[in-house]
Amino acid sequence: MGMGAARRLIARFGSLEAAFTAPEADVSALHRVRPDALMRWRRADLAAMRAQLCSLAIAGIAYITPDDVTYPASLLDLAQAPVGLFMRGQITEADRRRVTVVGTREPSAAGFAVARQLSMELAAAGYTVVSGLAVGIDTAAHAGALIAPGGRTLVVLGSGLEHIHPRGNRSLAAEAATRGALLTEYPPDQVVDAGRLLARDRLLAALGGAVVVIEARARGGSLVTATHAARLGRPVFAMPGTPGCDALLADGARPLAQGQEALEVIDRAIAQGSVAAPAPRQLALF
Repeated sequence: MGMGAARRLIARFGSLEAAFTAPEADVSALHRVRPDALMRWRRADLAAMRAQLCSLAIAGIAYITPDDVTYPASLLDLAQAPVGLFMRGQITEADRRRVTVVGTREPSAAGFAVARQLSMELAAAGYTVVSGLAVGIDTAAHAGALIAPGGRTLVVLGSGLEHIHPRGNRSLAAEAATRGALLTEYPPDQVVDAGRLLARDRLLAALGGAVVVIEARARGGSLVTATHAARLGRPVFAMPGTPGCDALLADGARPLAQGQEALEVIDRAIAQGSVAAPAPRQLALF
């Protein structure tokens, strides 16, 4: 069942659990809820689902839905918002101010340094840094946020929590879970694949009050994230000098300033909001 149907059920019955136990005639009367999806959902074993969630909780994994105060409300801006998220760690009041930092898996030394320094400064200024744990710029973003005293970061995965990808960033993920959270819409046993990584990019875009792209190829996931962000009306910033970032700038992204000025510009952009910019032309992942 998709988020649209779930929203209609919550609006009508107050919660998904209440809808689950409501009379079948009342549930079936809702418009735009597919009968086959409704039938599968109604046949689910609620007791087994509760037992599974209890087992996950014992393993340190929570499952949060839009009913939960910790579910990031900005995700509901998405047409395909997750019905729920598996989470290791915690989302707190301190995580309300968020900036997404992404970029290439093969950055220059200068690009890596910029991502780490900017993320450290964002975290020191009270922002939670959001990224996708990939090697390269994502790694620099998470690591930079964790350098700052009290810095926090949210990791969005394209796999389940039992299959952290890439393996080399498992220790970084573990640290992030103590000062932020690991988030995924996939059950713990799901392995990473290209489709899940592509779907993850929309969450990266929606979570951030702004999206910063630091070095990007002409094709890649960073451009997909920027595309989603622009369509959601999030400010998009790009560091000039690589094919992907230069394409973003040509399509309306804002150039990333240097040093303290970058923080001030990002602050202003988030405070003022942003009119949806033209979506970048390049949508291909590979």
